[in-house]
Amino acid sequence: MTQIRSGTVCRLVFAGMIAGSLLTASLLVERPATAADFSAKSLDFFQGPLVNDGRVVGLGGAYVSIAEGVAGHVANPAAFAVRPASFTNAWFDWDVGVSQLAAVGGDNDLDMSGNDGKGDSALATQVGLNAKFGRFGIGIHGVTQNHKLAVGEPGVEGVVGVAQRRWEVDQSYSGFGLGWAFRDGAWVVGVVIGTAQATITSPDTTAQIVKFSTALHPSTFGLLWAPRRQRYRVGMSLRLPQRMLQASATRVAKLGVLTIPESVQMPGQLALGASWMFGDRQTNIRPTYGDRELKPCCVKAGDLRRRYALVSADVIVITSVHNGIGVRSYLDNKVQASGESAMVAVRVGAESEVLPNRLQIRTGSYFEPSRFANTVGRMHWTIGGDVRVTAWWDWRINLVADFAPAYQNFALGFGLWR
Repeated sequence: MTQIRSGTVCRLVFAGMIAGSLLTASLLVERPATAADFSAKSLDFFQGPLVNDGRVVGLGGAYVSIAEGVAGHVANPAAFAVRPASFTNAWFDWDVGVSQLAAVGGDNDLDMSGNDGKGDSALATQVGLNAKFGRFGIGIHGVTQNHKLAVGEPGVEGVVGVAQRRWEVDQSYSGFGLGWAFRDGAWVVGVVIGTAQATITSPDTTAQIVKFSTALHPSTFGLLWAPRRQRYRVGMSLRLPQRMLQASATRVAKLGVLTIPESVQMPGQLALGASWMFGDRQTNIRPTYGDRELKPCCVKAGDLRRRYALVSADVIVITSVHNGIGVRSYLDNKVQASGESAMVAVRVGAESEVLPNRLQIRTGSYFEPSRFANTVGRMHWTIGGDVRVTAWWDWRINLVADFAPAYQNFALGFGLWR
């Protein structure tokens, strides 16, 4: 039997210890992350915080039953044919509005995904125009959101000397709306025929872009009940879910380090709202539409009593999406499920004209449900106001702010004074 010398045994034990140490060290060292596979996923095109006209945001989003002017296009398409009390006696009426909301800085957790500090900036812009001819109304509207996120390559993010690269996702929807008033304006219906788009832009110098879109189709329906000479209104709107696919004939599988998702999905939603007007101001006045004699129930636009207090409330049901992932986590190259189940949002608001025909103020609150399993939701508080400025026409300059945990948003806009 061969004898093994003690020196040989020591050398073998020592070599085994070194090999074991190297193996253990290799297991403890963090390996570079690999790019996540999103090819079978869908970006969840969800707008949690309010993205709308300044009046709507100031009222905490509770606008489905008010449905007036450009501010109402997105909340309730019946707004395309609703006559505000200050313009009840003309055959022709029109409205225009522009607003921009900005959430800038790393303290915003824009979608409650837990990715606070990741967001470089987010900007939302919308433009609307409508014209009313008698009982018929028509208009256009567009809303766009831009998300920017500065991230590093997988496995090297945060490493000293490695530049952060800025990815962008743009989400937008636009279209034209039609509305019709029945029974002297006591009932109003409307529809938006529109399309939704989304783009993913790489941070490369070539600025490569992948586009998703839907065909033009009826997407949102609205209804308003405003019984004549009553102080209350009831509204409803229904937005159908939409699935956006790549617009190019040849599907793009990757963009830089990111795998391109299969689609972008916008969840559907059903909204119900009610409002009540207090004070001297007349509401639900029967319009003459310029084609009949002014009745005792009606008033001239210049004789409208201005002092009022308006309260409103909305309940909104939002549908789920299939295989959804969050936008912020996607740009950070992480798979985070979003929109796995339906949810309910509640919104309330109040408004008053404190300086007759000069200054309106409003405030509101709304519950923003979370699309992610790790968070429940958060409450928002909003405040805003309109100031009348006369230059050819009477304009409203609008300022609004929206505050919530890990979120703050500020907006500036203008439109016609009513």
